[in-house]
Amino acid sequence: MNNILELTVGKVMKKWSSLSPQKREIFSRLFLLLPFCAMLIVTGLNFRLIGDEGPFTLKVVEGFSKEWPFPNILNYQSSTTPLPYLLFTFWGKIIGFEIWKLRLLPVFLTFFAVNLFYDLCKQYQLPAPLFGALSLLFFPYVFFHGFTVYTVCFALFFEILALRYYLVEKPTLIDLIKGSIAATLAIYCRQEYLALPVGMLLYELFRIPKGNLFSAIKTRFLSWFIYATPLMLILPLFILWRGTTPPQLQTISYLTVVPQHLNFAPIFIGFYFLPALLNKNFIKLGNSKLSVFLIFAILTPLFIIFPLKYSEEISKIAAGTGIIPHGIDLLSRHLGSTAGILVKVLFWMTGILLIIIEVISGSWDSVKTKLFAVLAAFIGLITFTPYVAERYYMISVAPLILIFYKPQRDRRIYLLWLVFLILLSVVFSYWEIHLKSFENW
Repeated sequence: MNNILELTVGKVMKKWSSLSPQKREIFSRLFLLLPFCAMLIVTGLNFRLIGDEGPFTLKVVEGFSKEWPFPNILNYQSSTTPLPYLLFTFWGKIIGFEIWKLRLLPVFLTFFAVNLFYDLCKQYQLPAPLFGALSLLFFPYVFFHGFTVYTVCFALFFEILALRYYLVEKPTLIDLIKGSIAATLAIYCRQEYLALPVGMLLYELFRIPKGNLFSAIKTRFLSWFIYATPLMLILPLFILWRGTTPPQLQTISYLTVVPQHLNFAPIFIGFYFLPALLNKNFIKLGNSKLSVFLIFAILTPLFIIFPLKYSEEISKIAAGTGIIPHGIDLLSRHLGSTAGILVKVLFWMTGILLIIIEVISGSWDSVKTKLFAVLAAFIGLITFTPYVAERYYMISVAPLILIFYKPQRDRRIYLLWLVFLILLSVVFSYWEIHLKSFENW
């Protein structure tokens, strides 16, 4: 069976390599379009309301439509920033507020985001840009929520747009301005995208030579100011809200330290980027045995004291929700708690190993440093979020693909993992549409 699979994959890769660059470009764009066409044909976007669509998004859009063109963005029934609701309302005013029509807007934005990311993968010189873009598309929370009245794919679109300009090796002031405008729009879609400007500011701090802070301030002040602009532009809204969410939702959405996020981050990486482990250089890891031991010695107590526990109970602090926590929970129920713990430890250790090996790798450049800075900023910020929801981690997927897929040269691994992601997305979408109970809503 394995031989047949390897032979099939090899033939596909050989056929693809034989195409001219122009044909590969055309086929790549068509491949990115096909999943959207398939989903539209199969569902017609006419399926039941999903999760937050009914009790939150549609209620806010309905309220905004009644108050249009000056809706009350200072207090509404949602925990996220107002730009998606404004765009949904404007869209509805033009083509109608039927649920399938509203769902069309995220479809278009997700399609554009994936195509932008394909261009970014080429710009960053990934060995297989198409696989990188398809891996983003078939990340289950991107694929499914790209067809729902959710806010996550709005923020994703502006994140990719911001990275397009931020990741330029020697960005001009125009690049920085464009990147910061896109980052501001991303933050006005979802608060966790504060990690974009914060990450860029961290990157600038890394660049300051020892003892030359004053000189760096004089030469880099304008760049720092542009990077900080998104933070300044969102601050007035937070001041008016007297918090980071609208007053109506501050009883369930607030800031509190949740160390479980620090455990979930490596589990997330260990699961969704498991194939990257097959391409890592463990010789360098062996030369840093003491450092690796110290890292695990420091993190293991955190893993034990603040374990990730699955729960779909709404508003339960520090509870893990999503595919990974749910899958581990199902495994524990059917094979025993020991099996669930072992799988959790396996993904956790895999994630940490991937991070360590990538960090000690000598192939550092400005792009990799910026991506790690954004991820570090995200982990620092998300730790103050009370709920360990897997879909909140969608901001990290594009940077992680750019980091872990670049050194991957075996395209068979890409293709096989992509098949797994497609199956996972299809199953997840079917479960959300037909099987999941929304009684709590």
